[in-house]
Amino acid sequence: MLTIRNAKIFDGTGSGGFLGSVVIDGDRLVDVGVNVIAQGTLIDASGAILVPGFIDMHSHSDVPLWIDGRAMSKVSQGITTEVVGNCGMSAAPLYGPMVEELGETFARYGRSLPFTTVARYLEGLEGQTTVNVAALVGHGTLRRGLLGEDDRPASLKELEGMAGAIGQAMAEGAYGLSTGLIYPPGCYADTEEIVTLAKAMQPFNGIYFTHMRSEGNLLIEALEEALTIGRRAGVSVQISHHKAMGPANWGKTSATLLLIDHAIADGQDVWLDQYPYEASATALSALLPRWVMAGGQAAALERLKDPVNRQHIMQETEVMERKFGWDRTQVGSVSRPELKPIQGMSILDVSKLWKITPVEALIRILRENQMRVGMIRFGIGESDMKRVIKHPRTLIGTDGSAVAPDGPYGQGMPHPRTYGTFPRVLRRYVAEWGWLSFEEAIHRMTGLAARRMGFGDRGLIQPGAKADLVLLDPATIADQATFDTPHQLSKGILSVWVNGVMVLKDGMLSGHLPGQSLRRFT
Repeated sequence: MLTIRNAKIFDGTGSGGFLGSVVIDGDRLVDVGVNVIAQGTLIDASGAILVPGFIDMHSHSDVPLWIDGRAMSKVSQGITTEVVGNCGMSAAPLYGPMVEELGETFARYGRSLPFTTVARYLEGLEGQTTVNVAALVGHGTLRRGLLGEDDRPASLKELEGMAGAIGQAMAEGAYGLSTGLIYPPGCYADTEEIVTLAKAMQPFNGIYFTHMRSEGNLLIEALEEALTIGRRAGVSVQISHHKAMGPANWGKTSATLLLIDHAIADGQDVWLDQYPYEASATALSALLPRWVMAGGQAAALERLKDPVNRQHIMQETEVMERKFGWDRTQVGSVSRPELKPIQGMSILDVSKLWKITPVEALIRILRENQMRVGMIRFGIGESDMKRVIKHPRTLIGTDGSAVAPDGPYGQGMPHPRTYGTFPRVLRRYVAEWGWLSFEEAIHRMTGLAARRMGFGDRGLIQPGAKADLVLLDPATIADQATFDTPHQLSKGILSVWVNGVMVLKDGMLSGHLPGQSLRRFT
């Protein structure tokens, strides 16, 4: 047994803190309060704050957790549970060409593909990670496996196949369906397709997570589509990383949040999540017109090589990007070593370096990296960030993968949210800007997120709850990762326990891997 005493405890309910102690027996809390009788090993937490482990509502750690289960970038910021499979991209279930494609990814790390089903994915992670994992089914993954990457509607047989796959995945423990309707092949699906597939998880009380069809010029229309899908399918909706991208669209969250409030008043169950940064991150190829990616990356590269197609692509892209600003788009991780010097540079600066136009620089970067290159987009306004986080149903998500400063994921230029999201909320939103109280921020990160996901025994510090805990220093808690130097651990996270086992102390991992796979059933 273990007793943590003399800590200021914020229990995850949104209540103010109190000075007290907790007793851990195995993977659960057995006593919490002011006059707790200490048992077993004692830890004096005087001057520190004890909170439930943070729940990352929007993670892309699906494969990284299999390759490097330490999840250093996540656990070092206090995350103890990750919701993976977002934006339509999940590691399972796998069909058709997706089996070979993901197999090639594992082969690059010297491993064979260990799963194709959600059941096997979850089983294989047990005891192999520092964090708990809840999985979603990615619509894009399913569509690529069962339909390919063509720009066309699904046939009735293909719809039935995808719906059946979703039903099986839900029965195996998935928490819901995610879409990435801004990315191929998700962008080739119409509203009717998503409604049909969302209905397949309704008997399992699944959640519809969506990276909407637009976060910019058509943001309001995209939100209306998301709400329509949830209403017609009879499922709960989670709006992923809600924002208004680009200066021309700043302020639109006033309208979207009003629409969400009206939907909630009409009986819909709608939630949001957010990361506390002014920049987004995704694949650089997302800047191309959607028709370019039809048929997959190989087909897109052929179009970029063809002079006539390339001219059309550059013209359409230039029109789309002119208002946003080439100086706002930064090159992320590149695949070719000789292009590493342009990592972190804006497309505008690269174009000046190469003495070509910005759109020509974009095409060249994509071609020379075989489309495998990321980007960071500085396009989120502070007023929209504030408006979204102050909505009572906004939760917190990193939108990042589990990486580490060393090991297989220690290279490249990930978004700093991968390392700093949760401490940044506490430092910026709470301590510096006063957008949230400390207890409300902790509530969003823990108890409220657990309630939203249906994690009945997590997210709170109370007897009987799983012992996922974070001990932090309120005076020093802060993110350290930046866009220029992203592989930096946050400050102020003193210790982290997952299922009663200490996984991190003073910035050092213990080596224990007590993470559990969580499953949602009716």
